[in-house]
Amino acid sequence: MKKCIVIMLFAGILSFALPQSINLTGSVKDSATLKGIAGAVVALKGLPLSTATDSSGGYALTNSGAAHFAPGKVSPAKTPIVKQGCVCFGIIGNSEFVHIDVCDLLGRIIAPVVEKKLDRGSYRFNPFGKGLSAGRLCFVKLGLGSAEFLFRVLDVNVGGGYGLSRTADFGASGEFAKPAALAIDTIVVTAAGYAAAAKPISSYSGLNDVLLAAAPGRKAIISFDNGSYQSCIVPLVVTVVDSDRSGAAVPVTVRSTTDPAGIVASLGKVPGAAGTYSDSVFFSISKSDSVKRTIRVSDGDRVWALYAGASLPAKDSVSTAWTGVTGIVQPGGSPILGVVHPLLIHVWDSDVTDSVLMVSVASKKDKTGFSARLRSVNGSNGDFYGNLWFSLKASSGDSILAVMGATSDTISIVYHDQTPRQDVAAGLCVWLPVLATMFLDSAAYHGTGSAMTINLSDDDIADSTAVVGIVSRKDPVGIKDTLRVTGGTIRNFIGTVGFTTGTSRPGFISVQDGDSVVVSYLDDSPIQTVTQSAMWSSK
Repeated sequence: MKKCIVIMLFAGILSFALPQSINLTGSVKDSATLKGIAGAVVALKGLPLSTATDSSGGYALTNSGAAHFAPGKVSPAKTPIVKQGCVCFGIIGNSEFVHIDVCDLLGRIIAPVVEKKLDRGSYRFNPFGKGLSAGRLCFVKLGLGSAEFLFRVLDVNVGGGYGLSRTADFGASGEFAKPAALAIDTIVVTAAGYAAAAKPISSYSGLNDVLLAAAPGRKAIISFDNGSYQSCIVPLVVTVVDSDRSGAAVPVTVRSTTDPAGIVASLGKVPGAAGTYSDSVFFSISKSDSVKRTIRVSDGDRVWALYAGASLPAKDSVSTAWTGVTGIVQPGGSPILGVVHPLLIHVWDSDVTDSVLMVSVASKKDKTGFSARLRSVNGSNGDFYGNLWFSLKASSGDSILAVMGATSDTISIVYHDQTPRQDVAAGLCVWLPVLATMFLDSAAYHGTGSAMTINLSDDDIADSTAVVGIVSRKDPVGIKDTLRVTGGTIRNFIGTVGFTTGTSRPGFISVQDGDSVVVSYLDDSPIQTVTQSAMWSSK
């Protein structure tokens, strides 16, 4: 994108001269009462030199050996001015080539470039058209022949469309003043509550009194970057334009219906934009924080900012609306099997800026339930996740929920949204018990030197062991054997049992030739008995 080059504004083309002594004195007075104005700032336009008036309005601007600008070639055009949000200028000669750029505060050209030759006369350029309806502030770079000028123009809503138009005659309108051919600099005077004044000087010494007129209205403008806001993801950008301010920051008070006391936020100066200050103010549904520039809000809130400029008798303010976003809760529909694998709960709510979010969980076995803790994901803008585990015994802590076990169960997950205030439920979640499975490593075993390996799979067992019963025709009472979990995400248990022709003992089952051995497991979720059998022979 094209860039607009920032150029210092002078009445003509200026050249640098040698240092000389400066000794300017005078007084600054109210044009209506002729009383001295204390604290007025008196500065030179062409030199970095300024002072303030004393209690009676007097000043002395001195600097021996200060550099200054001497007059050079006079511009072929009348000195341009900004009037009612438009740049006004005149052509002295028969005709002159005119070039106009309109830029935003970052120097980007944001309107059609004007390049044309104009006849002698007076002209008016309005930079505010449809393309600038949201900007309200821009730079206009005006090229008249070999002279260039830069203006910061504020839309004051005078009406009219974008573009260049001819106005009344130069002499009759009185809108322009001829550049002083002998002026070497200009004294610029500003004071709180008064319109700034400029007085051309032909010498850096002598008496120069200045009269200031009371400001016709408020100079400061405060604005937001949007007409309404939703959620806490996008911040509110506050901008203050106050031509009386030149410091590094200005304070504004930001309030809401929820927090009428509000916070004081410091707005930083916008580089390259005189008197313009801007910064972000963030939203929160939990608390306000002046240090973090955060204002507390709730659904349907009204947020406003107030600025008290040094030159203003009253406060300037602007307001906007804030609404919350309804949260989303997952999962929904998918069945959960056993107690080994957790249920992943996900809540998205861009209104929540805290690191932890709670949801209510319950089951048919534990109808009261508890609040499960979900944690935010960095940089996810409102995403919170947490695991919900299950137990066939009792609920525990903020992450283990008791379920029926013997039969299926229904899991309830509810998020209590604060903005807007409502309960948001997840879709239907069903917990199902897992059917156990068992198998032996062989269908037949031979001799007492062989051994039987038992494998059991049951995702409803949270413990590390499982017990099976082993009987034979020779020993119908049999023995109990403990299988141990092998690890992993699936609950697999394994154990080994040997054979003996003597009496059964732990780890050995008594058998006889042609015997049948039966292994059984009592599954309590759901309730069932799982069996496997094998043959044993002596040879």
